[in-house]
Amino acid sequence: MNILFSRAFGILFLLGLTTLNLYAQRADGEAETDSIAPIANADEPQTYEIGGIEVTGAEYTDPNGIINISGLVRGESIKIPGDDISNAIRKLWKQGLFVDVQVLLKKRVGDLIFLEIAVQEQARFARHGYRGVKKGMHDDLNAVVNRYLMKGKAATQAMKTNASKALKRFFIEKGFLDVKINVETEEDEILKNSVRLIFNIDRGKKVRIKEINFKGNELAKAGRLRKAMKNTKRVSIMSIFKPSKYIKKEYEADKKNIVAYYNTIGHRDAEILKDSIYIVEIPKKNKVKKQLHIDITVDEGNTYHFGDIKFRGNTTYTDAELHRVLGISKGDVYNETLLQTRL
Repeated sequence: MNILFSRAFGILFLLGLTTLNLYAQRADGEAETDSIAPIANADEPQTYEIGGIEVTGAEYTDPNGIINISGLVRGESIKIPGDDISNAIRKLWKQGLFVDVQVLLKKRVGDLIFLEIAVQEQARFARHGYRGVKKGMHDDLNAVVNRYLMKGKAATQAMKTNASKALKRFFIEKGFLDVKINVETEEDEILKNSVRLIFNIDRGKKVRIKEINFKGNELAKAGRLRKAMKNTKRVSIMSIFKPSKYIKKEYEADKKNIVAYYNTIGHRDAEILKDSIYIVEIPKKNKVKKQLHIDITVDEGNTYHFGDIKFRGNTTYTDAELHRVLGISKGDVYNETLLQTRL
């Protein structure tokens, strides 16, 4: 049996085929020998018809599905050497279901060849566990990773990576910006060809927000802008009530809150030009303390004032009565929030 192409652990091999003696079993049970010329010559590709395709090594994967993915079709012609076999290997390898894929030449009868797709399947996911965190957190962590870890599915690198990234996001949102997660694969003791994934979690220490600095703010004090940020706070004595931590989703909402504040003081064109988030390392004895700093640059824009306010369609109340209820006069600083509230 000759290996046409093989891919194992990311390496692609191409073996030249030499003279082959083909043994075919006759109906009467006696073997007959057919001497065959070399099946492949690097300088002269030859065309063969696929007489049949067999799949071996597939215990959990549908053999017909493997053949369909490979693109090799019984009755169709292929050239050897050529791209057909290498493309078939590449297509199967991309599925992430196998650790080894080979296309073997089982036999040849004239211009008819019979192929074998031999695969070694990726181990299946059976269960998972955690190290480095208390058991009380396991339920919360399971809610994070269960969408990525499906029992019986191939334990691919993508499965491990997606679950690890989800866990990392979880801890970052808790303020552990330095969290490190390593995945170990252990053979499952109960299920055959199955593995147990162990997530080793090193949360590190929480990284607090030390500074929130503003640039370009001439009409609004930095303290007032920080107050507009509802969830993103610096470390202070008040951190007991509102912990200082960086959560991207909340930070993005707080940037909108800054713009909304400017809208209340007549700056309806105000915008955040840029912002940067970085960590500053402070040496402390034999350790390094990490602090998070945020710089926000704003463009305050022009100051707007209310002009004439007219009412239409008011038959029950007079303009004067409505103006009195509205409480906004011509020349007042434009305040969108106030206007919507009074309306």
